[in-house]
Amino acid sequence: MFLGYNFPIVKKVLEFRFWIIGFIGCAVFVSFMAYQQHRAAEKYKDHRAEYCAALVGTAEQKKACVEERTNSAYYLPWRYELFSWPEGITTWAIILTGFAIAWQSSETRKSANAALRSVKVQESGMGQWVDVDPLGCYIQTPPAGKRDFPFTINLLFEAVNNTNNTFDIQKIVTEIGMLPYEREVFTVETNVTLAFQEKSRSKRYAFYVPTQSITEEWFRKGTVVTINGEITFKNCLGVVQTDHFGGLYRCGQIDGGQQGMFKYMEALGIVPERKHERENQPEQAN
Repeated sequence: MFLGYNFPIVKKVLEFRFWIIGFIGCAVFVSFMAYQQHRAAEKYKDHRAEYCAALVGTAEQKKACVEERTNSAYYLPWRYELFSWPEGITTWAIILTGFAIAWQSSETRKSANAALRSVKVQESGMGQWVDVDPLGCYIQTPPAGKRDFPFTINLLFEAVNNTNNTFDIQKIVTEIGMLPYEREVFTVETNVTLAFQEKSRSKRYAFYVPTQSITEEWFRKGTVVTINGEITFKNCLGVVQTDHFGGLYRCGQIDGGQQGMFKYMEALGIVPERKHERENQPEQAN
């Protein structure tokens, strides 16, 4: 439990020790290479003096020969040439810089992916939707003094916020169909904020659809209505979403009055394929 609780601290201590060890190793390596280069320079100087002393010439010519210098790095043992200054060290510096850039790019990509996963987790925790419940229906009363008013049924709905954050409803489109070739489309433009508190009245938003697709005869006997709708809303993150509602609804008059029954019919799922098979009957004994 103690190690698990202090794991981030232990990780930082280990990383710090790693860098300290790496720095000490680099210092030792640089010191070793400087010593090897110094030894090579001294050997080169001694060999140069012996070579110049063996030359036939004046004293001034021999002195000039001794004082002539050449880069002692070229006279390092072959196993040290890749680490000589400046050519060898420059080559390794370029190589290590390339590795450092690649490592930094990899770490940046990991950080970006982690940030993206964090954002996705946050968005999933704030995922929102709109629940639409049917409330009932009734026959619309014709306006006073207006004749030949078509038979109209008002279907009542209620949009409900059952999520953990508020959102703003912007548009509701409801499509009603009784026949395959006929559709009624109703559009409501609004801008209302639904709260998320369970007991808040602003948690719900009521709207209705005055359909004329349902005839008086169908309404009295009872019928099934097909409804397809969509609600456009702006979620708590400021992103505009579209949620859908609808399906099959049972609609019918109650006790011959103005009020009617309007309920959602639960889906039965995928209809299985019907297949008739007859098993071979056993032969009857004579």
